[in-house]
Amino acid sequence: MLSIKKIEDLISIVLIVGILSSAALVLIGGIWYLLAHGHETIISLIPTIDLAKTTTFFTSSFSPLGLIEIGLFLLLGTQIARVGLLAWFYSTLRDYWFATMSFFILAVLIYSLFFR
Repeated sequence: MLSIKKIEDLISIVLIVGILSSAALVLIGGIWYLLAHGHETIISLIPTIDLAKTTTFFTSSFSPLGLIEIGLFLLLGTQIARVGLLAWFYSTLRDYWFATMSFFILAVLIYSLFFR
């Protein structure tokens, strides 16, 4: 069984790596988007992205908006992984109140990802 300190370190590493990776992808995608479309007017720059359609997500991933989408999905995935790790952590400690709340929050996060 892992110690509490190791689990806290694991959760902090997941958060740091996920948030920094997400920020880097969004920043690179944003700079690329501005380099490609910085001369256009504001009205033509407003993208219409439907995040519920994840099939087009992977096909347009090597584009400025695709990189920004990947960064945002990575940020969302980081939070889902954090809540999942906390639910597992509380379950191993047999703290059923916090485990139940964590599983409920995890279910809400996953539900909100696929349904509106």
